[in-house]
Amino acid sequence: MSMVYLILMALGIYLAAVVFTPLVPVFLILLVIYESMKRFRHD
Repeated sequence: MSMVYLILMALGIYLAAVVFTPLVPVFLILLVIYESMKRFRHD
């Protein structure tokens, strides 16, 4: 593997981490809301 490929791969992983890390709590909150709504609708 060439150095350029490794640098590009590291940059891609870094960008993905920067983009997705703030979205993880939002996704978890949405999941919790969705589950509670489903439970509420069943009751």
